[in-house]
Amino acid sequence: METEKDFQIMQRSTWKVVAATAITLTLSACGPSLSPEAQEVEGSLTERQLELLERSADRRGLTREEALEQMAEDYAEMEQRFGNLSDQF
Repeated sequence: METEKDFQIMQRSTWKVVAATAITLTLSACGPSLSPEAQEVEGSLTERQLELLERSADRRGLTREEALEQMAEDYAEMEQRFGNLSDQF
């Protein structure tokens, strides 16, 4: 039998999922706002890396999208300077 505390935790978790789903659906309805390069970067990151990116963006006063765009630009610059990074490893 669940305790009141377990129920409250489950309820909060459910609302977080509902809110995240609503935000995702709203953003996807607006169309892709990221460049193809930033979309590629976003797709290559783990959920934990995305969480860290978002926290870092918040501290720097950037949106998640701006941080992804900046990361894509940084990666492109590194590839330009050092060649294709994935071929070197």
